[in-house]
Amino acid sequence: MGEQCGEVLTLQLGHYASFVGTHWWNSQNSTFSNPLGCNVAPEICSKVLFRHGLTLKRMDTYTPRLIIMDLKGSLSSLREEGYLYEDKDTRSSTPAWRGCLTTHLEDPPVQKPFLEDMGMKPQRQKGETFSESCVSGMSSDVCSGRSTLSSMKSHNLEKSVNVWSDFLQTDLHPKSVCVVNQYNHGGETEGLESFSQGQSILKDASYLDDIEDRLHFFIEESDYLQGFQLLCDLHNGFSGLGAQMAEFLHDEYPGRGILTWGTCPVQSGERNMHKAMFQVMNVIMGLVKMSSLSSLFCPLSLNSSLGRRPGPPSSFPHLLYNPALQYHSSSILAIALETITAPYRVPASHLSMQDMAESLNFCGRKVVSATASLPFPIEVGSSLPDALSSHLAAAPWRSISPCGTRGSCGTTECFSQSVVLRGISKDKQNR
Repeated sequence: MGEQCGEVLTLQLGHYASFVGTHWWNSQNSTFSNPLGCNVAPEICSKVLFRHGLTLKRMDTYTPRLIIMDLKGSLSSLREEGYLYEDKDTRSSTPAWRGCLTTHLEDPPVQKPFLEDMGMKPQRQKGETFSESCVSGMSSDVCSGRSTLSSMKSHNLEKSVNVWSDFLQTDLHPKSVCVVNQYNHGGETEGLESFSQGQSILKDASYLDDIEDRLHFFIEESDYLQGFQLLCDLHNGFSGLGAQMAEFLHDEYPGRGILTWGTCPVQSGERNMHKAMFQVMNVIMGLVKMSSLSSLFCPLSLNSSLGRRPGPPSSFPHLLYNPALQYHSSSILAIALETITAPYRVPASHLSMQDMAESLNFCGRKVVSATASLPFPIEVGSSLPDALSSHLAAAPWRSISPCGTRGSCGTTECFSQSVVLRGISKDKQNR
């Protein structure tokens, strides 16, 4: 693998960051092609984000090079250790205790029908078998039956999705998921609310050792590591965890790129004042700390502001979505993230992650804003120049970074920019 197509390790910290990440991995999953035996060069190099592995029965697997940290109660039917590398013949050894034993079994969470139709495996007891025809978790040649099943039924995911794991279609490596057990997700108490709470997690030796072990596993098997993609919630205590993680990566892996994406869901204007102030402080402290330790920092949110009064969410002329649903808003950010990160994942590109960051990091200004046009307004039968000429007065893209302007990025507003346009065929790029 050339240097321009080196591996990237992704870290998702927080529940909304994992909502964005789940849509992103599902997108990769839907277009996945075998990176080891493809005669035609794909548009995106899958080996940048995915790793190849083998089960105990020598079956090929392709799982994201990914570490997720979330709170207790966020996994639903997803197993923290996964199932791809289980051995059904593995049994617990006979206990030395010869007295009476009492076994307590808890029913596993019910898996969503959507995941069942996609062929994903529910949480199972140790020793159960799994289908060898779908061990890779990919919906192309390896598991072509999944798309057929999913097309037979219609699922109202807007009403059924409660956590990000409810719609995750990609199988994860056992080293991917790390649960922070002393805090609860979705409860009235014991939530991860403050920046200092998040900072204290990696100061705990047990969590730090665990994260180091996971990082070493993914990094040591890489041929050339470009760097790290850090998706982190800004509005809660994960902002502090992200700051500690960025500092750790900056110190332990110097010279590697660290692209940090600060995520935040659409906030309601009717919020508790105490909670709103916590969120503002988390955003400010996280932005300052993470931007100073990252190669590049970009906040991603459909809020018009990250202050106490968030204002109306971003609107797209050709897109209908419900801002109150994290399932909807995160999908828009995931599509944008998929396009923004394309330059250092394209095999023909000579731009690495660090090169991209340095091209935008003008005079040490590490905070950037992102804009998107979803979908790009080009009519049937028209060309790209025709579509652009019809938007000379106002650009068709909208800001998805609350720290930037809500309008277009004109020459008087931008000192450096990266533009990525996908889905336009070559015959439409010229008149």
